[in-house]
Amino acid sequence: MEKYMGFSLKNKFSIGGFYTKYSLSEIIKEPNLKLVREGLYYCKKSESTFLFVDLVKVNKPKRFRFNDKFQGEYFHWDSQTTQHINSPKIQEIVNKEVDVHLFCREYPKIKNKTQPFIYCGILDYLEYDEGTSKPVHIIFQSLDYDDETSHEHL
Repeated sequence: MEKYMGFSLKNKFSIGGFYTKYSLSEIIKEPNLKLVREGLYYCKKSESTFLFVDLVKVNKPKRFRFNDKFQGEYFHWDSQTTQHINSPKIQEIVNKEVDVHLFCREYPKIKNKTQPFIYCGILDYLEYDEGTSKPVHIIFQSLDYDDETSHEHL
């Protein structure tokens, strides 16, 4: 399937809006997204990568307790444990060939009910921690960060 060059998904989502992988798959018309269990999705119809992040990791196995966190307008993210800085998909992020969309939630489930993700906007790659690999620790700047937001979920 051919990618739509320059096609942006930015206007498809609302900052602070709630989304499930199922609803996102319908919005962007990519049925495979609703089947994805990982925290990453590489869009096939646009030049976008989605990061799905659970911020609280207390019930996760130690190998999945990634150092994902907000620090003001910066977002720290750990890649999958199989990736290094020269992995092709990491290179797309580093070289800014894709828009990186961040979807976060505090907990994956509350009282056995799967929680939706909150759309946090587009991330801009800044740097990575050279001492990291498998996972790579990447620091982004949030282009949609607003420290004066009144949105309670942001």
